[in-house]
Amino acid sequence: MAKEVKKSLPIFISVAILLIVAYAFRLIALNVSDVFVKTILTILRSVIHITLVSLWCSSVYYRVVNKQVRNLLLVVGALMLFWILSKTIKIEFFPNVTDVAIRYMWYGYYIPMILIPLIGIFITMYIGKPYNYKKPSWTYLFYIPALILLVGIFTNDLHNWAFTFPNGIENFNDDYSYGVLFWITATWFCGLGILFVVLLIRKSKLPGSKKMQKVPLYIICVAIVFWILYATEVIDADLTIIDCLIIIALLESAMQTGLIPINTNYHEIFESTTIPVAIIDNGYVTKYCSGGATSFSKEDMLLTATGAVSMGNKILSSSPIRGGRVVWQDDVEELNQQRLELDEIHESLAEEGTLIQAENEIKEKQAQADEKSLLYDKVAREVSTQLTKVLGLISIAENEKATKKNLAQIAIIGTYIKRRGNLILLNNENELVSSSELASAFRESSDNLKLLGISSAFDVIVDGEIPLCDALKAYDLYEEIIEALLEDLSAVFVRLKVLHGGVKLTLELGAKTQISMDRLGFIAVSDEVNVELDDEDIFVTLTLGGGVKC
Repeated sequence: MAKEVKKSLPIFISVAILLIVAYAFRLIALNVSDVFVKTILTILRSVIHITLVSLWCSSVYYRVVNKQVRNLLLVVGALMLFWILSKTIKIEFFPNVTDVAIRYMWYGYYIPMILIPLIGIFITMYIGKPYNYKKPSWTYLFYIPALILLVGIFTNDLHNWAFTFPNGIENFNDDYSYGVLFWITATWFCGLGILFVVLLIRKSKLPGSKKMQKVPLYIICVAIVFWILYATEVIDADLTIIDCLIIIALLESAMQTGLIPINTNYHEIFESTTIPVAIIDNGYVTKYCSGGATSFSKEDMLLTATGAVSMGNKILSSSPIRGGRVVWQDDVEELNQQRLELDEIHESLAEEGTLIQAENEIKEKQAQADEKSLLYDKVAREVSTQLTKVLGLISIAENEKATKKNLAQIAIIGTYIKRRGNLILLNNENELVSSSELASAFRESSDNLKLLGISSAFDVIVDGEIPLCDALKAYDLYEEIIEALLEDLSAVFVRLKVLHGGVKLTLELGAKTQISMDRLGFIAVSDEVNVELDDEDIFVTLTLGGGVKC
């Protein structure tokens, strides 16, 4: 963090100098009598403010990773520019004009004042969510009070609930006071600003200094003090500019402290990772290389443009990105080993007599062989469908020279067979299994989907032990859905939560094409299982209570 602050220090100093210059222009303009000089200083001051806000918006476009958050921040920047321009035109250039248009330009100040804090709340909803996350439809109800406030402000000429004019509305510039609607709007602005900071800090799961991550809280506290002093007329200041500075300071501090993820210093993380990956330009010249990457020859990288390149136990692949390609190396040694093991299993299953004889010998030598044999039979019986699929894939692989797709499917099913067996074999006498073992099973199965080019992610909160039958129900449902829809899937997000003996499994599946509910008829919907469709997205939720007996 100190290194990042050191890099940003020249920028902060430059901004501070420009703000001091702009403030000096304001002081001079207030005390100079020459109209021409006053106008020039006012224009220069506005240019400085507008330029700084525009540059900040430009930096947001390049720094913020999440598309939804980036767009919302840019809307905030646009509203601040509108705010500054409206204020400059109204106060600086037409301070004594009482036309209706100027009055409604004054009312226009409250468009950003009402919408910016609301957009801040929406920003917090996207923090920590997947890139394709869509906020719930009920959140659009927040627009209703915002719209009511805006309508109330712009219809003030009819009711004077926001501003009252003791000497007549034609003298609105010289004599006005605040009504109840103004104070409601001010409360909305301050209250949502505080809520924005609280939600940001509560959503933070980043390691590091919690003190640094509370910087936005310190800023909002200073802002509250300023607003109180301004409202009580203890201090006099350009409220529009100060509010815009507070908004930018809040958002920038959230980005600098990691509360809002930004795309800075990633090259250092990239260089320190052990994953063999490199970024090359369009001329196939390496620009960035991870610490775990070996040197890729230009000839091999050229071949990856048309498909993956096999290099023994390694597979070199690439994908186009803006300005070049990303090249990575997959280690398939374990996959090849699994194939060999599956071949051995195939041969062993063909020699049933040998297996039976070996089983009898084990029973004679080990006192607990009967119990273990029952467990092994249970595993084999419950995964017989998957074993049949594996044998079929192995047969196809032998005829088609072991295609990568078949091997990947074998790995996915093989992992399920292995992990399900582990869950059964590791349970204790009380038919309980560690929730972390279930999490490991889901994690390995989820990771193997990447072998078929399916994007996968896994989120887990587990603690303690759960009934074995609950663990198997959750894992079996996952495998059943994955195997049934494997050809149609483009992305899989698994969220597993195990607390106090209860299990909640949420699957968010992205399909290449829209899936009908009839296609999902194999899923037994009940009080425990819920299925929802949203265009190409499928949402499956399994909820199991604690203490269920098998």
